[in-house]
This record gives sequence, C-alpha cells and structure tokens, in this order.
Amino acid sequence: AKVLQGGEDKEPKINVVSFSAKPAIAAGDNFSSYLFRVLVHYRVGNSTQEESKSLIVKLPVKEGLIYEIAGQTQFYNKEDVYYGELLEKMINKINWKFTAKSFYSPIEGVIVLEDLKPDYFVADKIKQLDLAHSRLVFITLAKFHAAAVAIYHENPKLIEAV
Repeated sequence: AKVLQGGEDKEPKINVVSFSAKPAIAAGDNFSSYLFRVLVHYRVGNSTQEESKSLIVKLPVKEGLIYEIAGQTQFYNKEDVYYGELLEKMINKINWKFTAKSFYSPIEGVIVLEDLKPDYFVADKIKQLDLAHSRLVFITLAKFHAAAVAIYHENPKLIEAV
C-alpha cells in the first residue's frame, strides 16, 4: 500500500485486496538482483471499485562475489538515486516519458518500477528494429542525454552521484 500511495503518510490511502508475485525473468538472466513481477489488486480510499497494477520489484543480491563488488562500487546506492530521484527529474525536465515510472520503496535497496509488459512489447532481438523504430530509439536517446545535461547544469552533484 505504501508503494502505491507514494509513502507512509500520503493520500489517498490505498487498501491492498490481494497480490501475487512471480519471477520476472528466467533464472540466470540477472546476476546483481532478483526481479519479481508483482500484480497488486487494490482499492483507493473508501472506494469499492477494485483496481490493479503490475509492478517490477528489484531486490539486491545479498551474498557472493557480485554483492561484494556492488558494495565496493556503491552500485545499489547509485541505483536508488538514479531510479528514485534522477529519472523523475529528467522526465519532468523534458516532459517525455522514456522509462518506467519509479514508485516509493520503504525498503532501502529495493526498487519498485512500473511493469511495462502489460502495455508495451519487446522487439525481437533476432529480427532487430526497422528504420522507423530505430529512429524513435535515437530520438528518445537524444532526449535522455539532453535531459541529463540540463539536470547536470542545475545540479551537478546529482548526476555525479550516479
């Protein structure tokens, strides 16, 4: 509920009716995190209408070589700043949504993102993109970099933190 509310004492209050979780990727596809797809059914405030939202929950690996390396590089702390602060500022700066929405997480190191799978598709990596879609990728990438430069001019320490 706190995730969808945006924090501990935020309004409107969310009441979770039910949820289900399953791995978001196949075993061995990611080495630094565990990724889960969580489908949450909830009600807003006193409403009787049930809504649902699919989320990706990213938990850091807490053991082994990857954990040791990530700890030395502050990898997980940088991810918190990147997803929790920087991306939102970049999106707002250029008014262009180029990534999944990040949600509040009450647990340090755990990242909660909008699940893009229900509304979008992943291109076939064997077929690759056609010219029109490649152009869209480069336009979005250019906007991403322009937003990062604009934020850097306003707050260099934020960019340097990631």
